[in-house]
Amino acid sequence: MSETATADLLGLSSSNDDDRSKQYNSRLARARTANLERRGTGKSMLSPRSDESQLSSPSQTAAEDASVPPNDDQPAAAEEQTPAPSEYLLVQPSEQSDGAHWCWNNAKQMLALVDSAQQLKIVSEHGKVLYRVQLPEEGRTIFLGWEESGVVLAAVQKLGGAFLWFPSKPGTVQQWEGMQFSSKILKNSVLKRNSHFDTCFACWSTNGKLVLGLADGNFAVWDLGSNETFMSRKHFAGKHTSAIQCGAWNVQGEHLALTSSTQLKVSRPMNNASWEATAAKLTLNGEDVNFHDLKFSISGSMLAALAGSSVFRHLCLYKVSDGGKSGAKVEPVGEMQPSSTIGALQATIWLENDILAVVTSGGFVRLIRYDDKAGVMIEDDHYVCESGVTDAKLLKSSGHIVCVNQEFVIFFDPLLCSVAATVPLPPFSKSIRVFKLQLALSFVVVSRSDGALMKVAMPSLSPIDLSLLAISSKSSELATLSSAKSPSCRSPSLLGMVSSTDGASHSSHQPLYFAWSVQSERLAVINSKAELIVYARPASGLQLSRTLQQELPQAQCVFLAWDPSTERHLGFALRGHGLGLWQVDTEGGVNMWSGMTYKNNLFKLSSEVKGFDPLFGCWSQAGQLALGNADGTFAVWDSVSSQVSVSQKSGKHNTSITAGAWLSSFFAPALALASTSMIKVSQGFENAEWGSTALKLKLPTSSRNSGSALQKLRGRLDPEGLRFLELSFSASGKFLAALSAPTNNPESKQVIVYELQDVRQSLVAVREVMSSDSAGAPFKMSWLADDALLVFSKSTSSSSISSITPLTRGREVSWPAPGQSPPGTMLDAAATKHGLIAAAFHTSNADGVVVIMGYPKMTMLAEMPNSAVPRCVRLHENGSDN
Repeated sequence: MSETATADLLGLSSSNDDDRSKQYNSRLARARTANLERRGTGKSMLSPRSDESQLSSPSQTAAEDASVPPNDDQPAAAEEQTPAPSEYLLVQPSEQSDGAHWCWNNAKQMLALVDSAQQLKIVSEHGKVLYRVQLPEEGRTIFLGWEESGVVLAAVQKLGGAFLWFPSKPGTVQQWEGMQFSSKILKNSVLKRNSHFDTCFACWSTNGKLVLGLADGNFAVWDLGSNETFMSRKHFAGKHTSAIQCGAWNVQGEHLALTSSTQLKVSRPMNNASWEATAAKLTLNGEDVNFHDLKFSISGSMLAALAGSSVFRHLCLYKVSDGGKSGAKVEPVGEMQPSSTIGALQATIWLENDILAVVTSGGFVRLIRYDDKAGVMIEDDHYVCESGVTDAKLLKSSGHIVCVNQEFVIFFDPLLCSVAATVPLPPFSKSIRVFKLQLALSFVVVSRSDGALMKVAMPSLSPIDLSLLAISSKSSELATLSSAKSPSCRSPSLLGMVSSTDGASHSSHQPLYFAWSVQSERLAVINSKAELIVYARPASGLQLSRTLQQELPQAQCVFLAWDPSTERHLGFALRGHGLGLWQVDTEGGVNMWSGMTYKNNLFKLSSEVKGFDPLFGCWSQAGQLALGNADGTFAVWDSVSSQVSVSQKSGKHNTSITAGAWLSSFFAPALALASTSMIKVSQGFENAEWGSTALKLKLPTSSRNSGSALQKLRGRLDPEGLRFLELSFSASGKFLAALSAPTNNPESKQVIVYELQDVRQSLVAVREVMSSDSAGAPFKMSWLADDALLVFSKSTSSSSISSITPLTRGREVSWPAPGQSPPGTMLDAAATKHGLIAAAFHTSNADGVVVIMGYPKMTMLAEMPNSAVPRCVRLHENGSDN
């Protein structure tokens, strides 16, 4: 490391604002009164400020006393002429606030700030600027952070490396800009310096290790205690292939988790451990989709990751276990998604007993604990503030969760699940937004969009023993709030129509296939004449106009759908001819993917071409299209990268693949494929081999799963077996529903619900719905957001809709109610995850009707009579086909 020029030492202070101070004092007095009434005491809510901590440095370069010396060069009269700082503004508003970074340190009672002009300022707790350091103006600061004990401050620039400032030596700054290493190939070569650090990420560990994540996928670590450095190299096993964007140390400072654009890896960097296992691969597409934040639990056995776009971030929980030489193994165990009810995920805070608090923009605090024995996430929701939450932190001294919004600082007690205190923010313009907060010993520091940092006094709070914190069951608060809202819909209106003479022809041997794109308002059909026609909705009128018409091979169509991620790619599958693809807003026609060329392992110069004969097709939410073929093989095409993956020996089924489903997981996607009496769940998309496709069908003997119905499974599976017609994952990914029929009795359809266990390597049957004379035979199924499954059944004389919950039976419903009858014979049905149901019926007078209902009350919301008999119905929700 090299020393830079001596820093400028200046003493500054800010001006008072009497009007704002009076307004703030008035609001503060009202809040104090309300808090005193809540607590039932007359004591003052302001605790005395703690004295500045004095500590010794673990590093030789910072062994001197850490207190900041006075500025002897500055005349004494200069301080008298400078007005005192404002009562509540620690830093005044600034025009150079864009891209500013700031960080408070409790050990030294100092605030560090880097503005857009790349000037580093050290500010006291009273708002006085103690030191100024000019960093390279052409650089761009990406990180500013104190080592926990306050011995050193690191300011990291994109291309300048790390600038280290020691309070014990305030006049100098050390720069860590690169690494030196000798060539292992040419032993006599001189030391060579690599290129300067191109840094994308940095963070401190609790024991003084600073890690820099670099743009080339490498990383560098500096240990403050030993003054040693470590850097990964190109040969480093498991090195990230793209820029490192995020990371975290565990509490002990041994394990380091780092993420690139789509990967999460955990290792022990100071032990030269490798990174063999890729733990996650994101499935959503977009330029701003990446990991944002990682946090290890206090025990180090759990890891929380926030990832997604800048607004719609998702949470994934990982279980961390010892991985031997590879450092650690991580296993996804649960996810949490933003919603219109709770809002965006703003912050994650680990508490005792591996309990995670997730604070949302809707004002909720969700407490989450992973039950390792049951293999499920237990959640508990609490409503904290109706005006929302912008940021949150844990006040370690008392155990409270501190939240901030545009008006208040809220102190939430996670043990009593109640708000302990509320403090109003100082007055400011409504056009100014509140960003982040950090916690000092006696006040809260809140940043604003105008560059100001506010200082809000902290109330006196009774300490909480977080070791007593526990979650025993799912929350009733948010569940009640969500279940009380039945889905609603407006009066249906006709958008467009296509007659048989216009191209929507249908026949018994070549039925009509259609797919509607919500985003582009296009209708794609494959008719009985083997024509692909794409229609566009006109600006006025109901008659759709043709934008594409192309003749296809005379073959049976088995699949037609738009990709749900962008709805720009149309995919269809034809028996014996493979996959057809067409992209919106392109001049070209349809591209056919009819097969793959395989190299012969025995004769390396020879190859063979194997054609696709698809029986099944399915899009994932990430734009990946899977095809299941008649010979038991499958293939996957990625619409974003145009890459293909095909099954080899490990993933191949022995018989035809007839059904499948994608698990729409943001962090750990999976593909389930079914053939006769066989379901395989594949994870990971790094290799075409897809090795983890083993399946174990287990017949449990526990009381929860016992029953005469499940005891019949053994007889049905062997020797005749089951033919699977449809697969579907639950919203949580914990369950897989299968619509199937015995091979010797295809009319006796049934729905079997499996629970995924052993990291998706085992399936355990937990519930089933059989055919019956009263309800009919199941023919369609649809999962709801709360892991309840809707099953649609029909016969020549009856139709019914029933819901089943895999683990509990208390809130299951059925339709029609006893004593009532359906409007006719149900021909088709669909449902959204929020419980909006559409069912098509053939009435007794030879007409048709589409009925729209809401779950769970099953009340009729709308009715659409039709002179023709409706054969197929689709529901679209946020661009996805349901």
